[in-house]
Amino acid sequence: MKTITIFGGTGFIGSHLIPVLLAKNYRLKLVSREAKLPSKLQQVGTNEQIIQIKASFNDFHSIVEAVTGADIVINLIGILNEQGSQTFESIHIEIIKKLVEACKSQNVKRLIHISALGANIHANSKYLQSKGRAEQIISENFLQYTILKPSLVYGPGDISINSFAQMMLKAPILPLFLNGEAIFQPVYVKDLANAILFSV
Repeated sequence: MKTITIFGGTGFIGSHLIPVLLAKNYRLKLVSREAKLPSKLQQVGTNEQIIQIKASFNDFHSIVEAVTGADIVINLIGILNEQGSQTFESIHIEIIKKLVEACKSQNVKRLIHISALGANIHANSKYLQSKGRAEQIISENFLQYTILKPSLVYGPGDISINSFAQMMLKAPILPLFLNGEAIFQPVYVKDLANAILFSV
């Protein structure tokens, strides 16, 4: 039975990915800053299949401990907006530096990283620049890796499409971004989960 360590697995994408991986009999180590699994994940696997690890993403030794014994590491950590100490630099870049180094030190076979469509170090937004820098760090320092670059991810429990739908129900008018010319390529969360499974 292969062991997969997942960083950020208790969030929206993780809640859909974990049942998919468990159905294929993978053993999962879920790394988060909380000591307890969210209620939506408590019933999806056995104690033998899911190990909950409380760790600080800023502490290198915590990350090393989390990836020890893992065949594959999946990184789902990301933020859309900066708030306080949670900046694009600290979350998208500094954590990735530690994660890559930890994976190399423990001979992890493959790193799967969820980036974003349009990620590029020369992009116009700090968000996409930081995502691009994370991709660069992985590609320059890790041999076996997969980087997936979804656009807006939607599905049960998302905070983007569902929020927009609630606005449509309540607001008399809606703003159109970029003069109505903004283009999205939404990805269904279960399709993304299957893409990650295919990369494992």
